[in-house]
Amino acid sequence: MPVTSPDGVIGRELYDHRGDPGELDWAGEHVNVVEAPEHADLVAALHAQLLGYIRLYPVANATAA
Repeated sequence: MPVTSPDGVIGRELYDHRGDPGELDWAGEHVNVVEAPEHADLVAALHAQLLGYIRLYPVANATAA
């Protein structure tokens, strides 16, 4: 079982690529801004979108291999 937070979240990441010059190792690629208050609305909207996708396309049997 994955380790989750009390609200069931496994992990969250959000990176701001504005100003990214397209280089492979740009400094902004390593700064997770998901907890920044100015991104709260975006994070909530993306989370809802992801949950909707998961509900539309559930994994049939995650234990079958």
